[in-house]
Amino acid sequence: MPAYRSAEDLMKLEALRAGAFDLHPSPAMIFDAGDHLVLANEAAQALFGRAMGMLTRKSLAQVFPLDSILPGMVARARRGGDTLRERGVEIALLDQPLHEVEAVAAPLPGERVLLSLHLKSAKPGIEQTADRLRSVAGMGRTLAHEIKNPLAGIRGAAQLLKSNASAEDASLAQLIVDETDRIRRLIDRVEALSDERAPDRKPVNIHRVLDRVRALMAAGPGAGLTWRER
Repeated sequence: MPAYRSAEDLMKLEALRAGAFDLHPSPAMIFDAGDHLVLANEAAQALFGRAMGMLTRKSLAQVFPLDSILPGMVARARRGGDTLRERGVEIALLDQPLHEVEAVAAPLPGERVLLSLHLKSAKPGIEQTADRLRSVAGMGRTLAHEIKNPLAGIRGAAQLLKSNASAEDASLAQLIVDETDRIRRLIDRVEALSDERAPDRKPVNIHRVLDRVRALMAAGPGAGLTWRER
């Protein structure tokens, strides 16, 4: 430091340095000589989802998984006195989701090490949500296209079987037709994820629904059971 700076100026510079560390947008942590976390800026606390009081009770080995390369980076930076950088590091912080980061370990006085984590291509929450919604809408359109074609073939085959079947088998063939129609309606609802119109609501006869469920059960897992109606 230049000799002309007063003690008050030095205190102000230290406060400015501390403020810059705390307000830096990338998560940053300082570990002491015993690999215990002594400082974490606001971005690190937000990434961990933990308050500073809980973070400082964690050692380096407790913060990161056992197979993480970060403890080794911190040790090498402390031992060699050089700043180390690793790209494409995948970390799972405590119970938080997996993140891919660029990690930087820089030695500090007193055998302390500054560990910075630069998240890869982080997007704002609203933008991430919009991307997910667009993906779901695209999935709905793809499902509709891929499933409706074989459904039409199944429905046509069931109608042909029904035309030449006995009365008992005809009811089963009609059940296949009805169920393929129901699947098609479900697919239409999935496809409607990209449709912003309000859903079409109308009254439903619950007895028809219950009759359909009974017929499905009797033709499948409930075959051989005795059914009673009241």
